[in-house]
Amino acid sequence: PDLEDNTCWIKRITFNEVYDGETGSDRDIFAIDDMIYPANEMNPPVDTPEDCEDAPLVVDVEFNSDTVGAESSHSSLVHSTTPDWTVVEDSGVKYYESTASQTNLKVEFPSTITLANGEALRVKVDYQYMSPPTDPGTQPFNFLRFGAYHDQGTSDYGDDVGYLADVSYWQQNTDPSATKTGDYAVRKEDNFYNDFDLGPLLDNRSVTEYQPPLTVETGDIVTMFDASGMRATWPKPADEGTSAEHAAVLCLVNVDGTLEARLFHGFPVTYIGSGVESGADVQLSFNSIYLESPSDNTGFRVRRIAAQHVPVTLDCCEPDTDTPEDPSDCILTFYDNRDDGPAGGGEPDPLGAGWSYPNAQSKQTQFLTDLAALGLTYELITFEQVNGWSPVNGTGDMFAGAGAPYAGGAYTSAAFNTSGSMTAGDATGSVAYIGADNTVTFSLYDNGHSAGLDEPGIGDMDGTNDMDRGINTTPGGDHFLEVLPSENAVGGLTIEFNTAVPAVGMYLMGVEDDKRAIEVVILYNDGSTQVRTTDVSVGPHNEGGTQFVGYLAPDLEDNTCWIKRITFNEVYDGETGSDRDIFAIDDMIYPAREVLDTIDVSGQVTLFGEGVTPISGATVTVQIGSSSYETISDNNGEYIMTVPSAGGYIFSARLPAETRANKGVDVTDIILLRKHILNREKLPSAMSWVAADPTRDNSIDVADIVEMRKVILNRTSSFSKDSEGKPEDVFRFVKLGFRDTEANLIFDAVADAEFIGFEGTSGSLTGVDFAGVKLGDVNSDWKPSASNSTTQSALPLAGYRPMASALLHFGQIRSNNEGQLELPVHAASDHAIFGIQFEMNWDRSVFAIENITSSILPGFSPDSHVNIGDGTAKVAWDDAMLSGVELNSNQPLLILHLSRLSEGPSGFELEAPLMAGAGGSLGLIQPASIYLRPDGTARSALSGAIKSIELHGSQVRLLVDTKEGQHYQLQATQDLENPSWQNLIELEGSSAWQEVILHAEASSAFLRLVPIEAVIR
Repeated sequence: PDLEDNTCWIKRITFNEVYDGETGSDRDIFAIDDMIYPANEMNPPVDTPEDCEDAPLVVDVEFNSDTVGAESSHSSLVHSTTPDWTVVEDSGVKYYESTASQTNLKVEFPSTITLANGEALRVKVDYQYMSPPTDPGTQPFNFLRFGAYHDQGTSDYGDDVGYLADVSYWQQNTDPSATKTGDYAVRKEDNFYNDFDLGPLLDNRSVTEYQPPLTVETGDIVTMFDASGMRATWPKPADEGTSAEHAAVLCLVNVDGTLEARLFHGFPVTYIGSGVESGADVQLSFNSIYLESPSDNTGFRVRRIAAQHVPVTLDCCEPDTDTPEDPSDCILTFYDNRDDGPAGGGEPDPLGAGWSYPNAQSKQTQFLTDLAALGLTYELITFEQVNGWSPVNGTGDMFAGAGAPYAGGAYTSAAFNTSGSMTAGDATGSVAYIGADNTVTFSLYDNGHSAGLDEPGIGDMDGTNDMDRGINTTPGGDHFLEVLPSENAVGGLTIEFNTAVPAVGMYLMGVEDDKRAIEVVILYNDGSTQVRTTDVSVGPHNEGGTQFVGYLAPDLEDNTCWIKRITFNEVYDGETGSDRDIFAIDDMIYPAREVLDTIDVSGQVTLFGEGVTPISGATVTVQIGSSSYETISDNNGEYIMTVPSAGGYIFSARLPAETRANKGVDVTDIILLRKHILNREKLPSAMSWVAADPTRDNSIDVADIVEMRKVILNRTSSFSKDSEGKPEDVFRFVKLGFRDTEANLIFDAVADAEFIGFEGTSGSLTGVDFAGVKLGDVNSDWKPSASNSTTQSALPLAGYRPMASALLHFGQIRSNNEGQLELPVHAASDHAIFGIQFEMNWDRSVFAIENITSSILPGFSPDSHVNIGDGTAKVAWDDAMLSGVELNSNQPLLILHLSRLSEGPSGFELEAPLMAGAGGSLGLIQPASIYLRPDGTARSALSGAIKSIELHGSQVRLLVDTKEGQHYQLQATQDLENPSWQNLIELEGSSAWQEVILHAEASSAFLRLVPIEAVIR
């Protein structure tokens, strides 16, 4: 129906004779003849007008007259000594098909062609892939490289110079060492080797060494640059497959002495792009074509190899107007904010001098917030060792220039595609970062002319840093990526994603207003490009600054405008060397694409490694590459989560630092530490050793005792702080098997034991178990709450039984010779005491404790063992010499030195008492109370809310302890076996003890005071 739209054009027609059990005589024999179809060239000249056929042929190699099954006898062909091609026939058309894993051809011209201004040499190859690579080896890709060369003779290959095209990689391997710069490329080669079997287009170092040559002069193939200074490489939208024939055309054009190598590809016919070369090294004379078939493949064939000498009058090699190099229609969301650097750049350390970059940081925060709102997770590249890099101070980690030393890291490749030198300003090199689901290649091109302490590649915070070049922006980090463009040529940095991404953002630093301009060039997934000259903002001379630069694609479903490559290209227009702008990037963010293959991981977190007591609320993290995944342990301490399948996993666990540090930590733990330190009694297990090192300095010493006592006395809320001064977690988690570690190896192994690592696995991971240690709880008497609440609300282990031999109580208040009030605290025990601990509360408006002293506790000091607050105090003492103190009932343990602030009464409550002997706690000790009247007399009080009961004639007088702001109900019952509580009186709480008067009949009842919610009426 349509001669323009070929949708309904006929590809195949079949006359099919059906069969339904008929006899042989029913078969119908038929025939056809005189078949007519419209004429059309099998492969018209690629992207050229019809009169391009008039351009004279230099050479034309087809195989129609050759014998099938033999080598071609075409006079223009030169074969290697290894038989690696044979003529085949398919549907009446003859092809030349490769028969070895590495095959080469040479086509010689009858005479040398020298291009005059405006003339072109047009080289065209018609080819077809027959299968993907079947013999992975040196280069596991299907590809075709061909080009025009000036061959000086078979005896001297050192002078062979040519331009070639790389087309149609069939990518089956993403290993960084095999990754090419682009799917299409235009390159130049100075051929070096005279071994034709090696192949003139191979960039190997030698016959047996497959790595690239050390320098360009020994045969490396160098990627050219386009007119804008960008590398002449372009992504291929799709693999070609094996079902159809294709064509590639390389046009070499003399444009006023500059050689332009223009690449076309079909079908459909497309202009790909061009590389340019000018100057003394331009080659304009050619006498041969070299062609290399796909390596590691025996399924490749060519139908025709031809070359035309195109005169000035024909525009056969002019690109059409609809090309991938046209400006893209993609509209990105651009994130941008900057902070100028400090005066003079802030050397030697801008951040250390107090400079900051809040504007750039806020824009990064917005970028991350928007990614999260779109449901995108992300990866972060920081150039730090923990991020899979191998940085070293100095230039030992450079990855650009011939022989660049960067050896690779956990997630990064070694330097590759290295050439040139820093001193010449043409250093080039790449390194690949292998993330959990994408590979990112960083390529420096034309870097160098270095001076001073510049470190192109991975830069260091070495005390010579300033903001007119760049610094590390990773919290706690020390490294960044520095770019040192050539002083007399275009240079910069290319960042390419193996899989296009919908967003990318990073800090860009060091750009100054009086230096050479830096343009951002973005290559999109559809092959289109944008040159964004205004995206980079500048700072003052010698100050530079930090800019956050971020891009977000308009559509997360359609990946047409996803970013394939981003280049920071510093342009050059004859400026002096001092105009060169050194810049840097750090903290690059890009979304992690969805990974379909996942595995389940599970385990349990238990206390002290005994595998019984669960720890709920623990955060378990698994690190996969630069991405992390988290979950929380449940009430049984168990967890399960689904994570991407990967080559390696690193697990860790933690509990938030807001868990109270003094839970389960008391003087009995300190006594165990002292016994251990004095070699009286070593701690019994690996887990108790870890608990006894709350300061995390891999040593059990007095410093741990000091920090534990501070926590017990509520002077601090943590045992240690991190590098930013924030409290560290009071739990430490190690892999469950660590509990069996020998004592003398504990601190050598504990840091590694905090992580559990696995190599890649094909199935689920189970039994990834952690043991948690509550730091400071050396005797492990802390246990989680039995309720469904989280571990943060856990309580110390209950279950001690009262022991009559241990008692704390108040003595009689008295005045000393200076008229000060003294309230003694007495203790009684059948055992020598090694430690004592308790809390006190009183009415702060009536009394203040000025001091607490002791004449019988060795080394007792208010500065070390007491913390007096406003209406509260805490005491924690232990015998540093472990000698023990024998108690005397007539001699007070402690004396409280009081001052009266007002004439009212006040109760003193001694709560949470603990006494420790040589074997640990002496058991549960009852709290003690005393009531001090305004007249200076006192009476002992009970524990609990009702402090005392006295009968005065027809009245029962009670002292009750309530809390201000709460309401209470006093209730009575006659029978505790079957109680029926009756309300007697409601009262409002107070900070002071209150006196309540009841009728005498209440003296025969049981009483209780309970809080209520109702308001007093």
